[in-house]
Formats: sequence, C-alpha cells, structure tokens
Amino acid sequence: MKRFYSLALLFVIITAGVGFAESTPTKADSLINLFVKAKSDSVRARILFEMGDELRGVDTDSSLSLYNKAWEFAKKSKLDTIPYARWKANALREIGLAFRKQGRFDEALALHEEVQVIYQVLNDTLRVAQCLVNKGNIHYNWGNYDVSLQNYFDALRSYEAIGNVIGIADCQNNIGSVYKEMEDFDKALEHHFASAKLFEDLLASPKPASDLVTIKRGLSYCYNNIGVAYWNLNDNRKAIEYYQKSLNLKNDIEDKNGVAQGYNNIAIVFATDEDYTGAIAFFKKALEVYMQTGHMNGLTMVNGNVAYLYILLADNEQNANSSRRYLQTALEYAQKSISIAKEIGATPYLLEATGYLKLIYFKLGNFAQAYEAATQFIDIQKEMFNKDKANALAEASTRYENEKKQLVIESMQKENHLFERQILLQRLIIVSVSVLLLLTIVLSLVLIRYTRQKKEANSKLSQHNEEILQQKEEIIAQLDEIDAQKSEIEQLYIIALERKNILEKQRDNIDDSIRYAKFIQSAVLPDLKSVYKEVGIDDSSYFIMYRPKDVVSGDFYWATHKDDWLISTVADCTGHGVPGSLMSMLGMSLLKEIVLKNNVVNPAEILEELRSNIIDSLRQTDEGRGQRDGMDMSIIAYNVKNNSCLWAGANIPLWIVRRTPQVYSIDSPLSFVEEIKPDFMPVAAHINMKPFTSHNIDLMSGDRLFLFSDGYGDQFGGPEGKKFNMYSALKRLISQTSSLPMVEQGKEIESNFDTWITFGGNRYEQIDDVTILGIMV
Repeated sequence: MKRFYSLALLFVIITAGVGFAESTPTKADSLINLFVKAKSDSVRARILFEMGDELRGVDTDSSLSLYNKAWEFAKKSKLDTIPYARWKANALREIGLAFRKQGRFDEALALHEEVQVIYQVLNDTLRVAQCLVNKGNIHYNWGNYDVSLQNYFDALRSYEAIGNVIGIADCQNNIGSVYKEMEDFDKALEHHFASAKLFEDLLASPKPASDLVTIKRGLSYCYNNIGVAYWNLNDNRKAIEYYQKSLNLKNDIEDKNGVAQGYNNIAIVFATDEDYTGAIAFFKKALEVYMQTGHMNGLTMVNGNVAYLYILLADNEQNANSSRRYLQTALEYAQKSISIAKEIGATPYLLEATGYLKLIYFKLGNFAQAYEAATQFIDIQKEMFNKDKANALAEASTRYENEKKQLVIESMQKENHLFERQILLQRLIIVSVSVLLLLTIVLSLVLIRYTRQKKEANSKLSQHNEEILQQKEEIIAQLDEIDAQKSEIEQLYIIALERKNILEKQRDNIDDSIRYAKFIQSAVLPDLKSVYKEVGIDDSSYFIMYRPKDVVSGDFYWATHKDDWLISTVADCTGHGVPGSLMSMLGMSLLKEIVLKNNVVNPAEILEELRSNIIDSLRQTDEGRGQRDGMDMSIIAYNVKNNSCLWAGANIPLWIVRRTPQVYSIDSPLSFVEEIKPDFMPVAAHINMKPFTSHNIDLMSGDRLFLFSDGYGDQFGGPEGKKFNMYSALKRLISQTSSLPMVEQGKEIESNFDTWITFGGNRYEQIDDVTILGIMV
C-alpha cells in the first residue's frame, strides 16, 4: 500500500516538474530516486523541498505544489517541524515576490498573508516586517493607499524595534511614495529625504559587496521618488538632477527595471518642457527594457504615458491629417496599456489609460465610443473609491491626540488595577491570619490533650503560647497598617475629586472664551447681501455655504467694492478652530487695509501684498514652525460695468460654469466646469516663492464663478466612509446643479453635504472647515 502511494505521488511530482526535469535531468533523477527509497516522512519532506527549490525559477506553480506537499510530510513526521516551517516560509515568500512581478496580485497577497503567520509563530520580527512591506507594495499597485500606508507603518515599527537601518530607510521611502500618490508632496519629500539620508550614511561606511548593492538600489529609488515629487511641484531642474542621480546608481548595479523607470521619468520631464522628440526617445528606451524583463506594471505605465504624449502632439499639430495620425498612434498605445492593466489588475493605470481613451475618441469624433469609455472611466473610479476605506492622512493628523488619550486611559487603568490588588492583598492577609489563628488553636488543644502528663510537653506548649502572642501582635500591627492604607486611599479619592472640579471649571472658561471668539469672528465677516447689492448683484445671483468644523473657523470669505470693481475671496487658513480663526481675522484685517486704504484691486497684487504682510506679521523666516502658517486663497476682481474679470489663486483653483453647457449625450446634458489652475504656493513664506499670476477672464452674462476651500471634497461619508473627492464628485455635483437658480444650487450643494456626512443614519465627524461661494454675473 505504501509502495502504491509513493508511486502515485511520484507521478504527480514528475507531471508537475516537467520544466525542472528538462533543465536539470541528472539532479531530477537523483532526487526522484531518493524520494522512492525514502523510509521516513521527514526525509520525504526534505527531498520535496529541495525539488521545489530547483523548480522555483522554472515553473513557480509546480514549485508551489511541491512545497505544499513537502509541508504535509513535514507535519506528519514526529521530528521538530520548525526548520521545515522556516524553509516553507522562505520559499513561499520568494514565490509571492515572483507572482507580484507577473502581475498575479491576488495570489501574491494570499502567499504573503500565509508566510506572515508562519514568521509570527517563529517570532522572526525581521521577516514579519518584510512580509508587511510586500503586502503594502501589492496594495499600492492596486491603488489601496490607506491599507498600503498602514502596512508600511507597521513594518517601520518592527524594523525600529530590531534596529534594522536598511528596513527603516525602505519603509520611509515607501511611505513617501504613498503621500506622493495622495498629492501631499511636501510630506512625501520629508519621508524621501529621511530615507535618502539613512542610505547615504550607510553608503559612507565600509560594507560587503552584497550590502552595497542593496544600499545603492534603495538610494536610487529614493532619488527617483524625490525627482517625481519635484516634478509635481513644477521644479523640472531639480527633477532631472535627482532622476540622473537615480539612473547612475541603477546602471551601476545593473537594475534593468530601475533603469527603465528612470528613462520613463526623464521622458515625462522632456514632455513637460514640450521637447516631444526627446520624450518619445526615452519612452521607447523604457519600453524596450520592460519588454526584455517582462515587467508588466512598467509596460502598462509607459504605454499609457506614450499615449498621452501623442495626444499632446496631436493638439499642437496644425495639419488635420497629421493630427489624426498622432491620435491613431495614441489610441494604439492606450489600448495596450488598458489590456495589460486589466490582465494584472493594476486599477490606477487602468483608470489613467481609460481617461486617455475617452479623450482620444472624443478628439477623433467617435462620440459613441467616447461615451462608452467615459462610462468605463466612471465605473473604474467608483471601484477605486470603494476600496479606499479611510484616508491615511486624516488618520496621521489625529494620531497624536488619540495616543495622548490612550495614555490617560492606560494610566487610569493601572491605578485601578493597583487599587484592586491592594484590596485583594488586604483580604488575603485577613483570611490568612484567621486561618492561622484557627490552626494554632486546634494545634494547642491537641497538644494539651496528649501531653498533659509530661513536663517536656508543657514546656513546648508554653513556647507555642508565646509564639501565638507574638503572631497576635503582628496581626494587630498589620491591621493598623491596613487602616492607615485605607485612610490614604480615601484621601487620594478626595484629591481626585477636587482636581476633577478644577478641570471642569477650566473647561467651562475655555468654552466661554471660544464662544466669545465666535461672536467676534462673526462680526468681522462681511455682509455679502449689502456689499453685492451696492454693485447691483441681487440675492438670487449668489450663495455662500459656510460650515466651520469647530465653534470658530479657519476658513473665511470676504467681499468689498472699490469704484467699479467687486472684490470677492474665499480663504483656507492653516489649521482650524481657535488657531485658524486667529489667522482668518488677521487675513480679513490685512485685506481691508490693502484694498480699501492702499487702493489695490488686482488680485495678484493683493496676494503679493498680503503675503508680504503675513511674513512680516508672523516674523516668518527660513527656520522654525512659523514658516508653515499662512493661507490658501482664491480671489476675483469683477468689473460690474464692462464684465471684465481678474483672478489669482494660491493653491486653490477657480471653477467657471459657462452660460452655454456642452452636451456629452442627448439623454444626459451636463454643464462643462472650466478650471483655472492656481499658483502652487501659499500666501506665506514658502520654499519657492514667485510672483502670483494674474488671469484675465472674459465673462458673459449668466456665467457662474465658484470659489471654495478643500473641506467639502475632503469630507468622509457615504456608504463606504470615503472622501467625497474634490476633483471628481464635487465638480460633477456643481455641473449637474448649474441648471438650477443660483440660490437653489447652493441649497442642493448643502443638502448633498448633509446627506453624505449622515449616510445611513451614521453621522461622520466633520474633519475640516467648509466654505463655497458661488456668484452668477
């Protein structure tokens, strides 16, 4: 029977290992012969593990089957299975990494979950941290940035616990990449530079050759990510500088996929500078390398980038036939990107390429196909948002307060636990003394009964009586000590009550102060009805949505008129609550002085003077916390006589809905929301301060202007507890409601916010101040 079982299993092994047998027939025959002759499960397990190792680079699926079968034999053996468990975990981890490179993300994640459990049982903190990083990478590929960020932070804590500097540096770099995807580029640079500093310090000290390769690879990825962040911040010079640093290191260690990534990033910078010939050359270099290595993520990314580049070429081409040829080429690359992204489940790249497909069909005049692509784009976008369960940045901003509360709770729990132990100890002492007294009395009676006639017994009895008296005195002393402890506990309780009363009074005083601050802030805000009426804009032509997060607000709106100019603005100050309200009152005061006293009506000049006054008022320098205090602002100056309009923005765009809507389909007309980009710097001291840009805007009667802060789009709610999303959901809502009268549109926007934040009867906490000002000219 055993012989039959061995032959049947051998058939499975041979069938699964065709690739192995072809690559190393001598070793295959040797291992198969050993397996047939093996007489114990432990030996069979070792042989199957070795066969799996040999097959892993040839056929990962068959190798995985051999590892699982080997583990079954290892469990059946009566020997220590810990070495086999480590063997299995190391093997499955390598297969999981291979699956991820092949785009088999579901299978890779399942393997890493299984491997993490094994390493946790083995108490191997280093390997557990590596599993967490690998899981974070998979969720990053999927676009699940919240889960990815949590995995990276968990891994970082594990690496810090064991002092693994390379692991710490890798996690810092990965965390920076997540913040980059969330478009928080300052935070991303903070983590990328922290990672680069660790790698540079390691590189400066003598290391083995194998460690040097690991360190150079990690540093190259840091430099690449720093370049991406600078490119997003419109600093192409620094972007190229760091891309070149990264490319030099990747060439040094012969990291082909890394070199391809460097070519791709340099091509994007060329495209940004409108050097399309150079961009295409570098994109093609990247594609050649990725096709050689079979890197599916790289292929879908670069194909999508090339598609967008040909769209830009078509837009800049004057000849209609040449423009159409460019669009056809863009279509081919977009379809390639979509095909690969669907195959490997890379949702972010699928979303991006589908957006390009929609744009290409629209420009080619294929409106039916453009509509179909737009529908697919919306479905993919919804799918991504359904996976996004929470926002990591919101979690990071509240973590400090939660940890402080948790420390207070733990302290109180420890005090209660100590008090309970003291009471329990007192009860044990009393019970022990009582039992001891009872045993002593019984023993004394027994001794008296049986040793009454003997002098020696009487002497011993006398000695026992003395001991009893001594124990009695000790018991009395212990009881006195217990009474003293009880009095001390009662005194501590009285002190605790007194402190509680003091804290409640302090809280009431703070609440009174904040309420008074709200009264002052409300008094400073302008009366829009009065200001707009003076320039001929009636109540039906504007709305204001103003929802402070706390009692007082870090957002503010402001309006006034100077001669024929109506100046209106919405600003989002640093912070919210009391700190934000102080900054908002400073902002309104300075605006009043700049516009009404200094006669400045050009929005860009207003922002320039406001920034200068804030820097002087807050004494902002290149050092210290003060340099981050300031505000984001969108400000317009509208001439009521000739309908001319000037606008400038600091980190906040301007949205315009024109009087004549563009129609995407016969059944669902939507107003087109035109967006004017702001200058990406705050009204405060900044690392790269430049003059603010003044935009001249031609308006027609009936056009609608929207000024807003980011609080509406950042609000969590809905069925999945996700963000509302500023640049898709809010823009779509404004588009859909722009056919309503202006006041009704404002009510609909506010109603939608209330529905979102209280979805299903579960009210989410408002996370930021919300302000939206809509004006119809």
